Amino acid sequence: MLKKRLILLFLIISTLLTGCFNYRDINRVIFSTMLVIDVDEDDNIVIYSECFHSFRSTLDNTEQGQRLVYKATGKTLFDAVRELNTFSRYKIDYSQCKVYIFTERAAKQGLGDLIDFLRRDQEFLLRAFIGVFLGTGEELVKHVPKQDDFVGLLLEQMLQSDFLSTIIVNYRFNEFLNTRNIGKHVNKINAMYIDSTGPENFIKVHGVAIIQDDIMVYKLDPQETVWCNILYNQGRLKSGAIIVKHTDYEDKYVSLEIRKSKTTTNLHFDGRRINLIKKINIDVVIADVQDGLEWSEETLEKLEHLAEVKIKDETEALFGKLKAKGVDVLDIQHQVEMEYPGSDIENAIKISNLTSDINVQILGSSNIRGSN
Repeated sequence: MLKKRLILLFLIISTLLTGCFNYRDINRVIFSTMLVIDVDEDDNIVIYSECFHSFRSTLDNTEQGQRLVYKATGKTLFDAVRELNTFSRYKIDYSQCKVYIFTERAAKQGLGDLIDFLRRDQEFLLRAFIGVFLGTGEELVKHVPKQDDFVGLLLEQMLQSDFLSTIIVNYRFNEFLNTRNIGKHVNKINAMYIDSTGPENFIKVHGVAIIQDDIMVYKLDPQETVWCNILYNQGRLKSGAIIVKHTDYEDKYVSLEIRKSKTTTNLHFDGRRINLIKKINIDVVIADVQDGLEWSEETLEKLEHLAEVKIKDETEALFGKLKAKGVDVLDIQHQVEMEYPGSDIENAIKISNLTSDINVQILGSSNIRGSN
């Protein structure tokens, strides 16, 4: 008897604990895959929501889906989101939203008034990716990529790509919230635009927008982003390219592909100046050689030296530019506050000097290195 009661109890509990949607449930929800936030000329907040609507076809009794785009305007983001639901037959659900995109105009005007609702409402994901679109919200949502039916899903995959790790920052909304109030309140957000120069239009990551005190103050171009990531990264770079001059021909080049990169940072403050010491180790392989190459240990050492000089020159040039603008992209202020508490420094990068120790190693070939 006891055994029968336990089996009956188990069956009852199993029916109560089911967490799956049935067809009726999922057909009555519209899921947002991307939220685009813009600002119009009257300072109203304009939002676009790219959505996925699942429905069961009455013709062949199969599950199908369609892409929907909604637009709404409001004085606040909360007001605009509520307005958005007045256009939809069913409630728009943001629990599957993959990216939050701010337009360049919204970023330059300031993100402070746009993010509070996103962090307060439990339906919005803190681990969603964020980005700045170099154009209007309407331009972005009207673009339907051939690579994917949904822009939001495409961007989510692009911003996680190891192949693009040197030209993007793997930045999510929760990281933005964590860093916006420390140091000099500087954040790095991926910038993107629609490239129409080829036979097909494609969304392309194009550098990094620098956000300080919630306002976009500068933009790194794609090449500057590479040098910034090399200076800043703690081992996240898994791909990328360094182009150096050929060892034998002035008008030829050699492409080195990054396989692994690790940067460690030490900082010394003497009360007047900050010495920022970066030790950069990069493993590369030879990816492309124009007009052949004399494969010898001496040639490989020359290529390593050329790569080290180029990285040193480019990173120091970028550091000098950021220092002149007073934009602390490398979070020097925060590191000083952690290591030298009580030091009263208004802007650490302004009194900082960069010292870099760069080591590039070309991984061995069967003929030159690593052979028996």
